[in-house]
Amino acid sequence: MWKIKHLYLKGFLKKKMSRNKDIKIYNISNAFVRIEYNDKVLLCDPWLTNGIFDKAWMVYPPVYDVDKAINGVTHVFISHIHKDHCDFNLMRHFPKTTEFYIPDIFPNDKIKLQLNNLGFNNIHMLPINKDISIGGDMVFNVIPPMNMYGHETEEMVKANINGVPLDCGLLLTTEFHKICILADDSPYYFDHLTDLHEKLNKVDLLMLPYNGYAADFPLNFINFSKNQRSELSHQHSHERMVLQSKFIKKFKPKNLLLYSSDFALAGPAAKDFYTIHPQKWLDKSLATGLYESHTGIQSHYLHVGDEMLLNGSIQISRSNDLLPSLEDFADSIYSDIPNTRFLFKPIDNKKQLDDVISNASEHVFSKMEALDIKSKSSLLIEVTDIEKSYYIDFNEKKLLDKVKDSPLKLFIESNYLYALLNFHSHWNDAQISHNLLWCQEQKYDPTFDTIINFFHKKITSKPPTRI
Repeated sequence: MWKIKHLYLKGFLKKKMSRNKDIKIYNISNAFVRIEYNDKVLLCDPWLTNGIFDKAWMVYPPVYDVDKAINGVTHVFISHIHKDHCDFNLMRHFPKTTEFYIPDIFPNDKIKLQLNNLGFNNIHMLPINKDISIGGDMVFNVIPPMNMYGHETEEMVKANINGVPLDCGLLLTTEFHKICILADDSPYYFDHLTDLHEKLNKVDLLMLPYNGYAADFPLNFINFSKNQRSELSHQHSHERMVLQSKFIKKFKPKNLLLYSSDFALAGPAAKDFYTIHPQKWLDKSLATGLYESHTGIQSHYLHVGDEMLLNGSIQISRSNDLLPSLEDFADSIYSDIPNTRFLFKPIDNKKQLDDVISNASEHVFSKMEALDIKSKSSLLIEVTDIEKSYYIDFNEKKLLDKVKDSPLKLFIESNYLYALLNFHSHWNDAQISHNLLWCQEQKYDPTFDTIINFFHKKITSKPPTRI
């Protein structure tokens, strides 16, 4: 009996000793992270396709070796449905045996459906805040959205609308490690996560976004001068750091990794993107210094090709690959022609646009009634290529024939407006794309970003296929 027990313990200890404590982390681009641990290769939020969000977003720094980024993938975690976190064009190249893990919240069922269409069957919809073993000693726990509608301002607490939160994070634990991977889930509201507080405490590594440049405010709000937009950009990124630091102070992570804020814009906004946004927030090697100084927590960054080794301490190997500057890269993708001018079919006549905007107005007003959304906003749409204007009063729920001035204005070409109103593209994508130009002469109304997504005609059939 003693001999059997001795042999069992010997085998157990041998197996335990053979398990490698090393976990390797690579930040391929934006929120795309590759994690290698024993026999697992986990890819989080894979994105490498250029021209997403109506031809606007480009991978920066460029990733030249796609195979190196994805080879050996066994598991994938997708935090939310946005194209810079969920690249179906890239994922079609993954082995059909790949295990996918997706937070089980709306509208992530659409991710599952699309993966099924691509021939993937090992898809796991993860409940919020529950430990799920994915094999060996690796455990996932989905962190629910903490950013609500996500504008980086102290006025968030005064918002009168919850919106539709999408962004989830992931707490990854092994026998030796605890890593919090937030993607776009900026930790603004976390007091309600009482069940997670102990688990989030003193993680080995907290990965979080460091600027808010996916939002088109203030870059595309042309009532402000470029100098004013630069100052507003700095204020927003600084306020983001201050707000996120409350989370950092409470949970005391051992290290920070700044990520999920890397891309470049193609088209008319390309040069403004790097000249208006302050360099100290664009360049994560500089932003790490700001975060470390503000929080007192050791802060890190990784460029494509760099490797972080986590095994009780952190060691970073730099690839020293020659990467183009954002200025040179932006100059190469700049054009004064709007990205969407030839992306969508031109309208036949003004009446065609009149009819669909009337239908879209009725639809958004009915949604506001059904969901009890109240807004004091009005919107003046200036259609720049046909000298046509529309005035929508969301407070009174009226589309007015007589055009009034409005503190909120949108400047857009007719074919793009027609596509959005017909749901051939989506308003949220359009805002993220920076393909829209705005004037906003009053304080931000969080309800507007909710109601604008209902501003399209009622959908009665499948939208046209887009590649």
